[in-house]
Amino acid sequence: MNQRDQSVIGIGTVGFSISEIPWTKRDFNELKRFLLSVIDGAINKHRWEDLDYTPNEDIVVMVLNHLRLLITDFQEAFIDESHYIYWSTTDELDEDPTIPIGFPQCSKHKIILSCHGCLFCNSGV
Repeated sequence: MNQRDQSVIGIGTVGFSISEIPWTKRDFNELKRFLLSVIDGAINKHRWEDLDYTPNEDIVVMVLNHLRLLITDFQEAFIDESHYIYWSTTDELDEDPTIPIGFPQCSKHKIILSCHGCLFCNSGV
């Protein structure tokens, strides 16, 4: 199972390697720009008001800046497209792909759903 939703799967499931992100060589630059824009939004507190807790801003911004550096330094040569295939298909352990086909969004929170639903709804927000 390739989920990282700790509120559904349990503690110990949130770590990942940058190379495990479902990159594709065809869309690498666009994907990288998008991910960096998401990180910048989080650094600038975009939608923090939707969380059911108040993050420690100093720690979160420090970690996000580190993640931003890791993404910035990540190169197309490091891509293993088998990770994209893994995230977007089913296997004998999963009935649904991690990224549902068509990228459906939560009607309440307008975020992309995982195979376990909305990350905000799952946490009781």
